[in-house]
Amino acid sequence: MKWLTFGLLGVAAFAQEPRVSVRLFWRNPPRQVRIDPVRGVVERACVRCPAHEVGTARVISGSAKVWLDGTYRLAGDARPPIVWSGAAYVAGTSDGVQVTLTLPREQYVAAVLAGEASADAPAESLKAMAVAVRSYALHESEQGRHMGFDFCDSTHCQDMKLQNLNARFTAAVDATRNEILWFRGTPAATYYHQDCGGRTADAREVWPKITDAPYLSTHEDGYCLRANGVKWRSEIRKTDLASALAQFPAVHAKAPYSVAQRSASGRVSLLRVGSEKISATTFRFAINRVLGWDEVRSDAYDMRDAGDIIVLTGRGSGHGVGLCQNGAVEMAHEGKTYREILGYYYPGTKIG
Repeated sequence: MKWLTFGLLGVAAFAQEPRVSVRLFWRNPPRQVRIDPVRGVVERACVRCPAHEVGTARVISGSAKVWLDGTYRLAGDARPPIVWSGAAYVAGTSDGVQVTLTLPREQYVAAVLAGEASADAPAESLKAMAVAVRSYALHESEQGRHMGFDFCDSTHCQDMKLQNLNARFTAAVDATRNEILWFRGTPAATYYHQDCGGRTADAREVWPKITDAPYLSTHEDGYCLRANGVKWRSEIRKTDLASALAQFPAVHAKAPYSVAQRSASGRVSLLRVGSEKISATTFRFAINRVLGWDEVRSDAYDMRDAGDIIVLTGRGSGHGVGLCQNGAVEMAHEGKTYREILGYYYPGTKIG
């Protein structure tokens, strides 16, 4: 079986950085986790308990818990094993086994690049992403939204891939080490997405509670257009739509569908389904949870009711707020620096 190795690349370079905690398997915790020592493994029964050397494998399940350090292999249920060097807290709960890693912040940024960016992207766009990832992490940690850990390993926080950390990601992190985007004395909310379809969205279109982020206003993005970005088409049966939208009593297999309202960026904000009005966000999440996460890739689409099916013809991928990754790649190809990329997508912010 292939092992996923993390924590062994660039450890010395990250050694003095501030640390963050990351919850693995956040969406679907395993029922048990096997721990196999590799090198220099010690465990504690509590934070301040004496450390004991670990020489044999053990399994954590039920209500067992352990604090670990050293180099060891973690395997949960049918998931690929992870070889990890560093601290971890492994605890059994009624919902499954929680695994929380502690790692240097810059190593976390590199791991998020592995989850959110392509290793083939130009160096300047990777540097821009590194600053955005770091700034977003600091902004979110200051919001205090997570309990018992700073971040999770899914897109709910920032996607983090332990198995894809390579030299191009660590190089982007090293080149921008500790750089943060600031706005009025606080870390900026540096949202990003894959493809804006030619125009970014205003943050308030997606998150109405964001009221003080003028750097996240909608604007045309010619770079994304020149990159010939994501275009998509979906045909969805109304019977499937009715099942996905079962929370709305007026939605049934014969209900007519139409766009009721669009946002300032031209994205769908409200749909009319039968006698109901449904937010585009609710529609997209309901459909994607049931039918697959690529069925409705963004809220930038045209809708046609074709009797037993609806046809969506869309552009872009993601929420559209902030940095457009495809646009940033095109800017880098055209010779723009990472600072120019960040200035274009987060106007009014400053690097510090």
